[in-house]
Amino acid sequence: MPYTRPGKAYDDALAVLEYVAVHTAGVTRTVLETADQHGESVRPGAQITGPYADFLRHTARAVGLYGQSRFAESGGDDSAEALREAVAGLRGTLDELQRRLPAAVQDDPGALATHGTLLAQARRLADQLVPD
Repeated sequence: MPYTRPGKAYDDALAVLEYVAVHTAGVTRTVLETADQHGESVRPGAQITGPYADFLRHTARAVGLYGQSRFAESGGDDSAEALREAVAGLRGTLDELQRRLPAAVQDDPGALATHGTLLAQARRLADQLVPD
């Protein structure tokens, strides 16, 4: 990737990447604190961890494509389309998580609140990478 001179586009990209870093730290902190405070009772089952792992894979791919897309020379790069596809996959996994979440934690309002918070953070991240 060619060197990009500082400017508005560069500042905007750094703001998005800072949000990604803050989001990732927040998710990690929430999961660790929840596990420490509540033990096994709020750890998600396989019906949640599979789609969440898919979300993390799509997120990693989207973040990798973000810089390529943001600073691509016009007309010579398909990275913008690849980024849109990666974020579409990311949003698809979020839809799957949202669909599965209520049944996975139906008897535990605390777990629903925790996992719902993680889902909301994930949606905000997707929106930062490729706004609608």
